[in-house]
Amino acid sequence: MDVAKWPMIAVLGLLGGMSADATRAVAQNVTPSMAYQSVEDARRYADRLHEANLSAAPDLGALTIDGRRPRHVLQKAREVSEKVQMLRWINGLDQRSLGAFPVGEPTPKDVRAAIDATFADLKALGPVFGLDGDIEPTPLVDGKTPNDVYGNLLRLSASIDQLGIPMVAPNDVYQVASTILRETEKIRLALGVVDLSVDRSASDGKTPADVYAKVFDLCKQMRSFVDAYPHAAPPGGVAPPARRTGEITPAIVLDALNIVLADVGGMKVALGSVEPIAMTDRATGRTPSNVYDALDAVIRTYAALVALNAS
Repeated sequence: MDVAKWPMIAVLGLLGGMSADATRAVAQNVTPSMAYQSVEDARRYADRLHEANLSAAPDLGALTIDGRRPRHVLQKAREVSEKVQMLRWINGLDQRSLGAFPVGEPTPKDVRAAIDATFADLKALGPVFGLDGDIEPTPLVDGKTPNDVYGNLLRLSASIDQLGIPMVAPNDVYQVASTILRETEKIRLALGVVDLSVDRSASDGKTPADVYAKVFDLCKQMRSFVDAYPHAAPPGGVAPPARRTGEITPAIVLDALNIVLADVGGMKVALGSVEPIAMTDRATGRTPSNVYDALDAVIRTYAALVALNAS
């Protein structure tokens, strides 16, 4: 998903309106089961696109998802929306924005609205693939949790990947890492720390696996930070992603970093910020080493804040 190959589009943190189809999520009592139902509608429609495209969604097998809060689910939904916008651009359709990430802890209503808007954008691709009509709505199954919704979004995301969009590239991962760094600087300022000396590393030859390991170093440091500053803890605390084994790709790193970004945004809100997460501008020519160095700077910043609190 290299930005060098496509123009600037509405992505995770841009401002703008939502699709009218999202209006079915305005009810105050939206549950995770309803959000799951919306993801399943979109996933089943993606299956129809695959049938028309003579392709197939990958089988992710059994998924073990734990500790996901609505903020993590919404961040994943926004990542999926970005992929749908890429697919729309490739097929000659305009790009649409989900709007700013809500300030405060998102609700299932926020999650479902984002998913419904993304589903509407996905359905607009039907005629391009030679499809007409719609699918029968998925029956509502009670008892679903944010973990279930997140897992189904992983399946939808993987399905869209196979519909012809470019693979996630280090440029995409760096955008999220640099946003985490900038949001961390805002947390520092919210604590009233104006001057903080943090050394910066300049590494070389890092791989996605190295960056992935660094993500978990960061999660550990973030937990130390909220131990030192309990009033900065997001609802439910810092909740690292489940650690995956096997080949580590930029897409896997991106998924993990979006979970971290949701927690960083939650910490900022806990400190009283009313400013939504704002994604940094996309850059070209970034490497895993650049991502690694950005995460290292975040780790050093939280470590310095912990040390400052102890002094």
